[in-house]
Amino acid sequence: MCPIFFERGDTSLGELEEIYPKLNLLGHAQILELSVGSQCGGHGICGADRVQVFASDPSALSELTEIENKHLSEDEIKNGFRLACQCFPEFSTSQLEIKVRVR
Repeated sequence: MCPIFFERGDTSLGELEEIYPKLNLLGHAQILELSVGSQCGGHGICGADRVQVFASDPSALSELTEIENKHLSEDEIKNGFRLACQCFPEFSTSQLEIKVRVR
């Protein structure tokens, strides 16, 4: 399993030592009691739970969803932004670093 690191700017917010099956990034953040701005409860309606994800192996994340394509600009997608409620880490040996964008 690979750890998931959550950051806001240069400040570490916490990390998880393992990935939980079928749990999106929003759920992983909630385990650490972190708020990533979801206003609709993780249903992909609000688009407010944008996180910037850096993964050494792109296959460590689920494919971009239609909902994400609706809420994110092309520029955000190019810069690694995802919706925490739509992005699922896959089991991988790569290390994920997740930076939560401050609003």
